[in-house]
Amino acid sequence: MTGAATHRAMPAALPLARYRFECVVEKPIRLHEYAGSMLRGAFGTALRHLLCVTGRDDCKACPLYRSCQFPAIFAPPPPLSQRTSGQAFSEVPAAYVIEPPARGEALLPAGAALQWHLVLFGRALGELPLIIAAWRRALAQGLGPDRGSARLCRVVHCRADGEASVLEPNSRALVEHSAIVHIPPPPLAFERIDLHCLTPLHLQRNGKPLDAGSITPDRLLIGLIKRLSLLQACHAGDPWPVDHAALATRAREIHGQHALHWQSSRRYSARHQHSSTLGGLVGHWQLRGDLAPFWPWLHAGQWLHVGKHTSFGLGHYRLDPSP
Repeated sequence: MTGAATHRAMPAALPLARYRFECVVEKPIRLHEYAGSMLRGAFGTALRHLLCVTGRDDCKACPLYRSCQFPAIFAPPPPLSQRTSGQAFSEVPAAYVIEPPARGEALLPAGAALQWHLVLFGRALGELPLIIAAWRRALAQGLGPDRGSARLCRVVHCRADGEASVLEPNSRALVEHSAIVHIPPPPLAFERIDLHCLTPLHLQRNGKPLDAGSITPDRLLIGLIKRLSLLQACHAGDPWPVDHAALATRAREIHGQHALHWQSSRRYSARHQHSSTLGGLVGHWQLRGDLAPFWPWLHAGQWLHVGKHTSFGLGHYRLDPSP
C-alpha cells in the first residue's frame, strides 16, 4: 500500500465538531483534581433520567438495551457480531469526548465561570439538542460532592478558522451550523512531528498499561487508527477501506524520542460508590519517519483523542509539525 492510498482511506472531511459550554455557577462547585470523570458522571445520570423508561440499574440486563437511546449515546453496546471494520473487539467507543477544565482541585464560588468542551462525532451531532438538555439537567441537579449547581448560558462551536455561537443566553433554539472538520494536506517533507500530550495518554498492550519505558510510536499510531476506524464504522456509516496490517507494518518503522511521565488522578463514581485511579502519560513526544500515511489520523485525533477513557477527556494531544 502506498502512502497516498493510505491517506485516501480517511475522507478529507469528517462529521466532527468541538463545542464549548459556558456556564455561570449558582451554588459553589468543588471540582475534583481531574474533573472529566465528574462531568461525565453527571452527564450520564441526567441523560439516563431523560431517556430511561424501565428504571433498571443495569442497562445490559434491560430488554431495551439495544434499542434505548441512552446507552446508544452514553456507552454504546457492541454489535451482535464481534467484528466490525475488519477488527475484532468487545467494546464500542462512545461518539463523544468531554474535555474538562484544566487539571487541579478548585472551589468555584457563585458567579464564577465554568467552561468545558464537548467533542461530537457522526450521528451524535444530530443529538446535540438532547445532549444540551441533559447538560442543563445535570447542572441543575448538582455537580461534585457538595452538589454545586450552575446555569448554562452559551454553547460555542469552536472551528479551526474561528468560533460561532450555536446557543445564545436565554435561548432554547440552536443556530444551524456545519459540523465538519476538514483534514488539510500533510506538511511538506513530513518526516517529523511533535505531540504535546495534554491529558494522560493511557495505552495498553495485552491488557497492561504502557509506561514511559515501554511505549512506542507504533502503539500510538495503531491505537489511533483502530479507534477512529471503529468510530466511523459504529457511528457514521460505512467503514473506511483501511488496510490495518499494512499500516501496522509502516507504523513499526516510525521512531521517536519523548519526555513523557506518568500522571495519576483519583476518580470517584457516585453511582457505584467507589474510587479508582485514572492515569497515563503526559509531556512531549517527537515522532520521526515517513509520517505522511498517518497524517489524517494524527490530525483528527486532536479532536477525538486516543487510548482508554477518552470519554473522560484522557488521551488529548496537540500537534506541532516541525520543518
